[in-house]
Amino acid sequence: MFGVFAVLAIVNEPAPVAGAETHEGTCSLISGNTLVVEPCSIRVSANAFSATYVLEWKSGHKTIMKLHSDGNTVNGEPALQVRAPADVMAKSECFEQTTYRDIYCSFIPGIQ
Repeated sequence: MFGVFAVLAIVNEPAPVAGAETHEGTCSLISGNTLVVEPCSIRVSANAFSATYVLEWKSGHKTIMKLHSDGNTVNGEPALQVRAPADVMAKSECFEQTTYRDIYCSFIPGIQ
């Protein structure tokens, strides 16, 4: 009987969180016909079920991308992962907000 409770306790433990890493990279936003590309700081934290990217743009703007097994969000709005559009740096990780259709991308050099 004790073994069952021990297993349940292990299963209910939250997944360990990897320490946040900060990288310098390039952030892009496509909103309508406008493309904005800026250097940015990208802070990444993750565990087994989710990841959070905090993009701090050189202009002072902040974008929060949350990837989760239940769905993704950008700035709190539902988002889908999409391929990098042709006018965005290749191998960028991109998400399109399903509400506004804005596409946010981040690129960290040296990370594929």
